[in-house]
Amino acid sequence: MPHDEGVRTYLVLTPWRLCAGAAVAAALVVMMVTPWSSTVAPWAQTASGAGIGADLQGKIDRYEAASAVPLILAWLSPVVVAIVWFLLSRMGTQGLRRWIHTRSGVIAAVALLVVSGIPGSLWLASVRREFGLNLRSGPQDFLVAIMAGAMTIAVAVAVVSALAWIVGRWPNRWWIVLAPLAAAVALMGSWALPLFGSQADRAVPPAVAVEVDVLSQAGGVDAPDLRTAVMSQWASTVNAVVTGYGASSTITYHDGLFVDLTAPEVRAISAHEVAHIVSQDVWWASVEAALVCAAAVAAIAGALSSRRIRRWSGATDGVGVVVAMTPFLALAIAALLALSVPVVATVSRPIELRADHEAVELLVISGLAANEVRASDELASALRTMTSINLGGVNPPQWRYALFGTHPSLAQRLGVLAAADANADVSGDQVPATRTSRWQQPN
Repeated sequence: MPHDEGVRTYLVLTPWRLCAGAAVAAALVVMMVTPWSSTVAPWAQTASGAGIGADLQGKIDRYEAASAVPLILAWLSPVVVAIVWFLLSRMGTQGLRRWIHTRSGVIAAVALLVVSGIPGSLWLASVRREFGLNLRSGPQDFLVAIMAGAMTIAVAVAVVSALAWIVGRWPNRWWIVLAPLAAAVALMGSWALPLFGSQADRAVPPAVAVEVDVLSQAGGVDAPDLRTAVMSQWASTVNAVVTGYGASSTITYHDGLFVDLTAPEVRAISAHEVAHIVSQDVWWASVEAALVCAAAVAAIAGALSSRRIRRWSGATDGVGVVVAMTPFLALAIAALLALSVPVVATVSRPIELRADHEAVELLVISGLAANEVRASDELASALRTMTSINLGGVNPPQWRYALFGTHPSLAQRLGVLAAADANADVSGDQVPATRTSRWQQPN
Protein backbone atom coordinates (compact mmCIF):
# COMPACT_ATOMS: atom_id res chain seq x y z
CA MET A 1 0.00 0.00 0.00
CA PRO A 2 1.44 3.43 -0.91
CA HIS A 3 2.45 5.55 2.04
CA ASP A 4 0.02 8.40 1.33
CA GLU A 5 -2.87 5.96 0.93
CA GLY A 6 -2.01 4.37 4.29
CA VAL A 7 -1.98 7.79 5.94
CA ARG A 8 -5.37 8.64 4.43
CA THR A 9 -6.78 5.34 5.70
CA TYR A 10 -5.41 6.02 9.17
CA LEU A 11 -6.96 9.49 9.23
CA VAL A 12 -10.42 8.32 8.21
CA LEU A 13 -12.93 9.13 10.95
CA THR A 14 -14.72 6.05 12.26
CA PRO A 15 -17.27 5.67 15.05
CA TRP A 16 -14.78 3.98 17.37
CA ARG A 17 -12.13 6.65 16.73
CA LEU A 18 -14.65 9.40 17.48
CA CYS A 19 -15.74 7.52 20.60
CA ALA A 20 -12.15 7.16 21.78
CA GLY A 21 -11.35 10.80 21.03
CA ALA A 22 -14.41 12.15 22.85
CA ALA A 23 -13.86 9.81 25.82
CA VAL A 24 -10.20 10.81 26.13
CA ALA A 25 -11.15 14.48 25.88
CA ALA A 26 -13.75 14.04 28.63
CA ALA A 27 -11.21 12.27 30.84
CA LEU A 28 -8.64 15.02 30.27
CA VAL A 29 -11.15 17.74 31.16
CA VAL A 30 -12.08 15.87 34.34
CA MET A 31 -8.45 15.37 35.29
CA MET A 32 -7.49 19.00 34.65
CA VAL A 33 -10.40 20.91 36.18
CA THR A 34 -11.13 18.70 39.21
CA PRO A 35 -9.29 19.87 42.35
CA TRP A 36 -8.31 16.35 43.40
CA SER A 37 -7.78 15.78 47.10
CA SER A 38 -6.94 12.60 48.96
CA THR A 39 -9.04 13.95 51.82
CA VAL A 40 -12.22 13.04 49.94
CA ALA A 41 -11.03 10.06 47.88
CA PRO A 42 -13.34 7.00 47.85
CA TRP A 43 -11.08 5.26 50.36
CA ALA A 44 -10.66 8.31 52.62
CA GLN A 45 -11.51 7.83 56.28
CA THR A 46 -14.95 9.27 57.07
CA ALA A 47 -15.29 8.37 60.77
CA SER A 48 -14.24 11.18 63.08
CA GLY A 49 -15.84 13.68 65.42
CA ALA A 50 -18.41 16.03 63.90
CA GLY A 51 -19.62 17.78 67.03
CA ILE A 52 -23.21 16.54 66.93
CA GLY A 53 -25.16 14.95 69.75
CA ALA A 54 -25.40 11.22 70.36
CA ASP A 55 -29.18 11.23 69.82
CA LEU A 56 -28.88 12.87 66.40
CA GLN A 57 -26.02 10.58 65.41
CA GLY A 58 -28.10 7.58 66.43
CA LYS A 59 -31.04 8.78 64.33
CA ILE A 60 -28.79 9.33 61.31
CA ASP A 61 -27.28 5.86 61.74
CA ARG A 62 -30.77 4.31 61.86
CA TYR A 63 -31.83 6.20 58.75
CA GLU A 64 -28.74 5.17 56.81
CA ALA A 65 -29.24 1.53 57.83
CA ALA A 66 -32.94 1.57 56.88
CA SER A 67 -32.30 3.22 53.50
CA ALA A 68 -29.31 1.09 52.47
CA VAL A 69 -31.16 -1.79 50.79
CA PRO A 70 -33.73 0.32 48.89
CA LEU A 71 -30.94 2.65 47.74
CA ILE A 72 -28.95 -0.25 46.30
CA LEU A 73 -32.10 -1.79 44.84
CA ALA A 74 -33.01 1.41 43.01
CA TRP A 75 -29.42 1.67 41.73
CA LEU A 76 -28.89 -1.89 40.49
CA SER A 77 -32.39 -3.07 39.49
CA PRO A 78 -32.15 -1.73 35.91
CA VAL A 79 -28.83 -3.50 35.43
CA VAL A 80 -30.25 -6.82 36.67
CA VAL A 81 -33.30 -6.49 34.44
CA ALA A 82 -31.09 -5.61 31.45
CA ILE A 83 -28.93 -8.69 32.08
CA VAL A 84 -31.98 -10.98 32.32
CA TRP A 85 -33.51 -9.47 29.18
CA PHE A 86 -30.27 -9.89 27.25
CA LEU A 87 -29.94 -13.52 28.35
CA LEU A 88 -33.52 -14.20 27.30
CA SER A 89 -32.73 -12.71 23.89
CA ARG A 90 -29.96 -15.28 23.54
CA MET A 91 -31.19 -18.37 25.39
CA GLY A 92 -34.98 -18.04 25.50
CA THR A 93 -37.36 -20.04 23.35
CA GLN A 94 -37.29 -19.35 19.65
CA GLY A 95 -40.60 -17.51 19.76
CA LEU A 96 -39.49 -15.37 22.70
CA ARG A 97 -36.19 -14.52 21.04
CA ARG A 98 -37.98 -13.51 17.86
CA TRP A 99 -40.42 -11.32 19.79
CA ILE A 100 -37.69 -9.62 21.81
CA HIS A 101 -36.09 -8.48 18.55
CA THR A 102 -39.26 -6.72 17.38
CA ARG A 103 -40.56 -3.20 17.98
CA SER A 104 -43.00 -4.43 20.60
CA GLY A 105 -40.12 -6.16 22.31
CA VAL A 106 -38.22 -2.87 22.33
CA ILE A 107 -41.13 -1.12 24.03
CA ALA A 108 -41.33 -3.91 26.59
CA ALA A 109 -37.59 -3.70 27.27
CA VAL A 110 -37.71 0.06 27.79
CA ALA A 111 -40.75 -0.25 30.06
CA LEU A 112 -39.13 -2.97 32.17
CA LEU A 113 -35.92 -0.99 32.58
CA VAL A 114 -37.81 2.09 33.75
CA VAL A 115 -40.31 0.27 35.96
CA SER A 116 -37.58 -1.85 37.58
CA GLY A 117 -36.29 1.16 39.49
CA ILE A 118 -39.70 2.17 40.85
CA PRO A 119 -39.98 -0.38 43.72
CA GLY A 120 -36.63 0.67 45.18
CA SER A 121 -37.51 4.35 44.79
CA LEU A 122 -40.88 3.89 46.50
CA TRP A 123 -39.27 1.89 49.29
CA LEU A 124 -36.70 4.63 49.78
CA ALA A 125 -39.48 7.24 49.80
CA SER A 126 -41.26 5.20 52.47
CA VAL A 127 -38.14 5.16 54.63
CA ARG A 128 -37.73 8.90 54.20
CA ARG A 129 -41.38 9.36 55.18
CA GLU A 130 -40.82 7.25 58.30
CA PHE A 131 -37.99 9.56 59.36
CA GLY A 132 -39.94 12.73 58.58
CA LEU A 133 -37.94 13.70 55.48
CA ASN A 134 -40.65 12.94 52.92
CA LEU A 135 -43.98 14.68 53.50
CA ARG A 136 -45.84 13.05 50.61
CA SER A 137 -48.29 10.22 51.27
CA GLY A 138 -47.72 6.74 49.85
CA PRO A 139 -50.35 7.20 47.10
CA GLN A 140 -48.83 10.54 46.14
CA ASP A 141 -45.37 8.97 45.83
CA PHE A 142 -46.83 6.17 43.72
CA LEU A 143 -48.60 8.61 41.41
CA VAL A 144 -45.47 10.71 40.97
CA ALA A 145 -43.39 7.59 40.21
CA ILE A 146 -45.92 6.31 37.66
CA MET A 147 -46.17 9.67 35.90
CA ALA A 148 -42.40 10.10 35.77
CA GLY A 149 -41.99 6.52 34.58
CA ALA A 150 -44.59 6.95 31.84
CA MET A 151 -42.88 10.12 30.58
CA THR A 152 -39.49 8.40 30.62
CA ILE A 153 -40.84 5.41 28.70
CA ALA A 154 -42.46 7.66 26.10
CA VAL A 155 -39.30 9.68 25.58
CA ALA A 156 -37.07 6.57 25.44
CA VAL A 157 -39.32 4.82 22.92
CA ALA A 158 -39.41 7.98 20.81
CA VAL A 159 -35.61 8.23 20.88
CA VAL A 160 -35.16 4.57 19.90
CA SER A 161 -37.74 4.90 17.12
CA ALA A 162 -36.09 8.07 15.79
CA LEU A 163 -32.67 6.42 15.96
CA ALA A 164 -33.95 3.37 14.08
CA TRP A 165 -35.39 5.60 11.35
CA ILE A 166 -32.21 7.69 11.06
CA VAL A 167 -29.95 4.63 10.92
CA GLY A 168 -32.19 3.06 8.30
CA ARG A 169 -32.09 6.25 6.22
CA TRP A 170 -28.37 7.00 6.54
CA PRO A 171 -26.80 3.71 7.68
CA ASN A 172 -23.16 4.71 7.25
CA ARG A 173 -22.83 8.36 8.25
CA TRP A 174 -25.70 9.17 10.63
CA TRP A 175 -23.40 9.37 13.63
CA ILE A 176 -21.30 12.17 12.09
CA VAL A 177 -24.26 14.50 12.60
CA LEU A 178 -25.86 12.98 15.70
CA ALA A 179 -22.71 12.80 17.85
CA PRO A 180 -22.00 16.57 17.79
CA LEU A 181 -25.75 17.22 17.95
CA ALA A 182 -25.98 15.18 21.18
CA ALA A 183 -23.08 17.18 22.60
CA ALA A 184 -24.77 20.45 21.65
CA VAL A 185 -28.06 19.35 23.22
CA ALA A 186 -26.22 18.51 26.47
CA LEU A 187 -24.55 21.92 26.54
CA MET A 188 -27.66 23.90 25.65
CA GLY A 189 -29.89 21.80 27.89
CA SER A 190 -27.69 22.57 30.89
CA TRP A 191 -27.73 26.28 30.03
CA ALA A 192 -31.51 26.35 29.54
CA LEU A 193 -32.42 24.24 32.59
CA PRO A 194 -33.09 27.25 34.87
CA LEU A 195 -35.57 28.59 32.32
CA PHE A 196 -37.95 25.74 33.14
CA GLY A 197 -38.38 26.57 36.82
CA SER A 198 -41.68 25.85 38.53
CA GLN A 199 -44.35 28.54 38.44
CA ALA A 200 -44.60 28.08 42.21
CA ASP A 201 -41.05 29.40 42.66
CA ARG A 202 -40.83 32.68 44.57
CA ALA A 203 -38.34 35.49 44.89
CA VAL A 204 -35.71 35.22 47.60
CA PRO A 205 -35.76 37.58 50.62
CA PRO A 206 -34.27 40.98 49.70
CA ALA A 207 -31.46 40.67 52.25
CA VAL A 208 -30.30 37.43 50.63
CA ALA A 209 -30.32 39.04 47.18
CA VAL A 210 -28.15 41.89 48.46
CA GLU A 211 -25.66 39.47 50.01
CA VAL A 212 -25.44 37.37 46.84
CA ASP A 213 -24.79 40.53 44.82
CA VAL A 214 -21.95 41.51 47.18
CA LEU A 215 -20.49 37.99 47.08
CA SER A 216 -20.66 37.93 43.28
CA GLN A 217 -18.81 41.24 43.06
CA ALA A 218 -16.14 39.85 45.38
CA GLY A 219 -15.79 36.82 43.12
CA GLY A 220 -15.66 38.88 39.92
CA VAL A 221 -18.81 37.38 38.36
CA ASP A 222 -22.23 38.73 37.47
CA ALA A 223 -24.86 38.17 40.11
CA PRO A 224 -26.92 35.06 39.29
CA ASP A 225 -30.69 34.88 39.13
CA LEU A 226 -32.22 33.84 42.44
CA ARG A 227 -35.38 31.92 43.22
CA THR A 228 -37.02 30.12 46.11
CA ALA A 229 -38.44 26.66 45.41
CA VAL A 230 -41.52 25.83 47.47
CA MET A 231 -40.38 22.42 48.71
CA SER A 232 -41.67 22.47 52.28
CA GLN A 233 -45.02 20.99 51.24
CA TRP A 234 -43.29 17.88 49.89
CA ALA A 235 -40.15 17.45 52.02
CA SER A 236 -38.66 18.73 55.25
CA THR A 237 -35.11 18.72 53.81
CA VAL A 238 -33.33 21.96 52.93
CA ASN A 239 -30.77 22.72 50.25
CA ALA A 240 -29.54 25.27 47.72
CA VAL A 241 -28.29 24.42 44.22
CA VAL A 242 -26.75 26.17 41.23
CA THR A 243 -28.07 25.46 37.74
CA GLY A 244 -27.15 26.95 34.40
CA TYR A 245 -23.96 28.78 33.51
CA GLY A 246 -23.01 32.17 32.17
CA ALA A 247 -26.04 34.42 31.75
CA SER A 248 -28.40 31.65 32.90
CA SER A 249 -26.66 30.94 36.22
CA THR A 250 -29.32 30.55 38.90
CA ILE A 251 -29.24 29.74 42.61
CA THR A 252 -32.37 27.99 43.83
CA TYR A 253 -33.05 27.91 47.57
CA HIS A 254 -35.48 25.55 49.26
CA ASP A 255 -38.00 27.69 51.11
CA GLY A 256 -37.33 25.85 54.39
CA LEU A 257 -33.77 27.16 54.32
CA PHE A 258 -35.00 30.62 55.30
CA VAL A 259 -36.87 29.23 58.29
CA ASP A 260 -34.49 26.63 59.70
CA LEU A 261 -31.15 28.44 59.30
CA THR A 262 -29.89 31.67 60.83
CA ALA A 263 -29.05 34.69 58.70
CA PRO A 264 -25.26 34.05 58.91
CA GLU A 265 -25.83 30.38 58.02
CA VAL A 266 -27.84 31.29 54.92
CA ARG A 267 -25.14 33.79 54.01
CA ALA A 268 -22.51 31.05 54.22
CA ILE A 269 -24.61 28.74 52.02
CA SER A 270 -24.99 31.58 49.49
CA ALA A 271 -21.21 32.01 49.48
CA HIS A 272 -20.78 28.28 48.81
CA GLU A 273 -23.12 28.46 45.81
CA VAL A 274 -21.51 31.62 44.45
CA ALA A 275 -18.15 29.82 44.74
CA HIS A 276 -19.48 27.20 42.32
CA ILE A 277 -20.29 29.99 39.86
CA VAL A 278 -16.87 31.61 40.29
CA SER A 279 -15.17 28.27 39.55
CA GLN A 280 -17.51 27.61 36.59
CA ASP A 281 -18.33 24.19 37.98
CA VAL A 282 -21.63 23.85 36.09
CA TRP A 283 -19.99 24.87 32.82
CA TRP A 284 -17.23 22.29 33.13
CA ALA A 285 -19.71 19.61 34.17
CA SER A 286 -21.73 20.46 31.06
CA VAL A 287 -18.64 20.18 28.86
CA GLU A 288 -17.85 16.79 30.36
CA ALA A 289 -21.45 15.64 29.82
CA ALA A 290 -21.37 16.86 26.21
CA LEU A 291 -18.20 14.91 25.45
CA VAL A 292 -19.63 11.79 27.11
CA CYS A 293 -22.81 12.11 25.02
CA ALA A 294 -20.77 12.38 21.82
CA ALA A 295 -18.72 9.34 22.84
CA ALA A 296 -21.90 7.38 23.65
CA VAL A 297 -23.47 8.10 20.24
CA ALA A 298 -20.22 7.13 18.51
CA ALA A 299 -20.02 3.92 20.56
CA ILE A 300 -23.59 3.01 19.58
CA ALA A 301 -22.68 3.62 15.95
CA GLY A 302 -19.61 1.45 16.31
CA ALA A 303 -21.65 -1.36 17.85
CA LEU A 304 -24.33 -1.14 15.17
CA SER A 305 -21.73 -1.30 12.40
CA SER A 306 -19.73 -4.16 13.94
CA ARG A 307 -20.69 -7.52 12.50
CA ARG A 308 -18.97 -9.30 15.39
CA ILE A 309 -20.98 -7.41 17.99
CA ARG A 310 -24.19 -7.86 16.02
CA ARG A 311 -23.66 -11.61 15.88
CA TRP A 312 -22.69 -11.80 19.55
CA SER A 313 -25.70 -9.76 20.62
CA GLY A 314 -28.12 -12.03 18.77
CA ALA A 315 -29.21 -9.52 16.12
CA THR A 316 -30.99 -11.27 13.25
CA ASP A 317 -31.42 -10.48 9.58
CA GLY A 318 -34.61 -8.98 8.30
CA VAL A 319 -35.08 -6.71 11.32
CA GLY A 320 -33.93 -3.13 11.80
CA VAL A 321 -30.47 -3.26 13.32
CA VAL A 322 -31.35 -0.81 16.14
CA VAL A 323 -34.41 -2.85 17.08
CA ALA A 324 -32.50 -6.10 16.83
CA MET A 325 -29.66 -4.88 19.03
CA THR A 326 -31.80 -3.21 21.69
CA PRO A 327 -31.15 -5.95 24.33
CA PHE A 328 -27.40 -5.49 23.96
CA LEU A 329 -27.59 -1.70 23.87
CA ALA A 330 -29.92 -1.65 26.88
CA LEU A 331 -27.46 -3.79 28.85
CA ALA A 332 -24.51 -1.59 27.91
CA ILE A 333 -26.35 1.66 28.73
CA ALA A 334 -27.73 0.35 32.04
CA ALA A 335 -24.27 -0.83 33.11
CA LEU A 336 -22.63 2.47 32.17
CA LEU A 337 -25.30 4.49 33.98
CA ALA A 338 -24.80 2.41 37.12
CA LEU A 339 -21.03 2.84 36.86
CA SER A 340 -21.43 6.59 36.42
CA VAL A 341 -22.92 6.95 39.92
CA PRO A 342 -19.67 6.34 41.87
CA VAL A 343 -17.64 8.12 39.17
CA VAL A 344 -19.74 11.28 39.47
CA ALA A 345 -19.57 11.06 43.26
CA THR A 346 -15.78 10.77 43.18
CA VAL A 347 -15.47 13.85 40.95
CA SER A 348 -18.07 15.87 42.86
CA ARG A 349 -16.60 15.58 46.37
CA PRO A 350 -13.37 17.56 45.77
CA ILE A 351 -15.37 20.21 43.88
CA GLU A 352 -17.64 20.65 46.90
CA LEU A 353 -14.64 20.82 49.21
CA ARG A 354 -13.14 23.59 47.07
CA ALA A 355 -16.45 25.48 47.17
CA ASP A 356 -16.31 25.37 50.99
CA HIS A 357 -12.81 26.85 50.97
CA GLU A 358 -13.70 29.53 48.41
CA ALA A 359 -16.90 30.37 50.30
CA VAL A 360 -14.81 31.36 53.32
CA GLU A 361 -12.60 33.52 51.10
CA LEU A 362 -15.61 35.21 49.48
CA LEU A 363 -17.18 35.99 52.84
CA VAL A 364 -14.00 37.69 54.02
CA ILE A 365 -13.17 39.51 50.76
CA SER A 366 -16.74 40.80 50.47
CA GLY A 367 -16.67 42.10 54.02
CA LEU A 368 -19.69 40.00 55.01
CA ALA A 369 -17.55 38.20 57.60
CA ALA A 370 -15.07 39.95 59.86
CA ASN A 371 -12.35 37.32 59.43
CA GLU A 372 -11.69 33.78 58.25
CA VAL A 373 -12.47 32.24 61.62
CA ARG A 374 -15.86 33.92 61.70
CA ALA A 375 -16.58 32.88 58.11
CA SER A 376 -15.54 29.28 58.82
CA ASP A 377 -17.69 29.20 61.94
CA GLU A 378 -20.72 30.42 59.99
CA LEU A 379 -20.24 27.81 57.28
CA ALA A 380 -19.59 25.03 59.82
CA SER A 381 -22.75 26.03 61.68
CA ALA A 382 -24.75 25.94 58.44
CA LEU A 383 -23.42 22.49 57.55
CA ARG A 384 -24.28 21.14 61.02
CA THR A 385 -27.79 22.57 60.85
CA MET A 386 -28.46 21.17 57.38
CA THR A 387 -27.10 17.78 58.42
CA SER A 388 -29.38 17.69 61.46
CA ILE A 389 -32.36 18.42 59.19
CA ASN A 390 -31.45 16.25 56.20
CA LEU A 391 -30.14 13.30 58.28
CA GLY A 392 -27.11 12.37 56.27
CA GLY A 393 -23.45 12.70 55.60
CA VAL A 394 -21.93 12.84 59.10
CA ASN A 395 -19.86 9.65 59.13
CA PRO A 396 -21.47 7.45 56.45
CA PRO A 397 -20.45 3.81 55.94
CA GLN A 398 -17.45 3.60 53.63
CA TRP A 399 -19.34 1.80 50.85
CA ARG A 400 -22.13 4.38 50.89
CA TYR A 401 -19.65 7.24 50.88
CA ALA A 402 -17.65 5.80 47.98
CA LEU A 403 -20.66 4.88 45.83
CA PHE A 404 -23.17 7.64 46.48
CA GLY A 405 -21.44 10.42 48.41
CA THR A 406 -21.51 13.47 46.12
CA HIS A 407 -20.42 15.67 49.06
CA PRO A 408 -17.67 15.15 51.61
CA SER A 409 -18.85 13.86 54.97
CA LEU A 410 -19.69 16.47 57.59
CA ALA A 411 -16.67 15.35 59.62
CA GLN A 412 -14.38 15.87 56.61
CA ARG A 413 -15.79 19.31 55.83
CA LEU A 414 -15.53 20.48 59.43
CA GLY A 415 -12.02 19.07 59.68
CA VAL A 416 -10.86 21.02 56.63
CA LEU A 417 -12.48 24.22 57.91
CA ALA A 418 -10.85 23.75 61.32
CA ALA A 419 -7.46 23.18 59.72
CA ALA A 420 -7.85 26.34 57.64
CA ASP A 421 -8.57 28.28 60.84
CA ALA A 422 -5.21 27.36 62.37
CA ASN A 423 -3.31 30.24 60.76
CA ALA A 424 -6.28 32.52 60.14
CA ASP A 425 -6.53 36.16 61.19
CA VAL A 426 -8.90 36.34 64.14
CA SER A 427 -9.22 40.13 64.30
CA GLY A 428 -12.61 41.79 63.85
CA ASP A 429 -15.85 42.04 65.68
CA GLN A 430 -18.28 39.18 66.06
CA VAL A 431 -21.74 39.65 64.59
CA PRO A 432 -24.68 38.14 66.52
CA ALA A 433 -26.80 35.57 64.65
CA THR A 434 -30.43 36.31 63.82
CA ARG A 435 -33.11 34.00 62.50
CA THR A 436 -33.86 34.49 58.82
CA SER A 437 -37.57 33.91 59.38
CA ARG A 438 -37.68 37.71 59.75
CA TRP A 439 -36.91 37.84 55.99
CA GLN A 440 -40.03 35.93 55.04
CA GLN A 441 -42.29 37.74 52.65
CA PRO A 442 -46.10 37.45 52.70
CA ASN A 443 -47.39 34.67 50.46
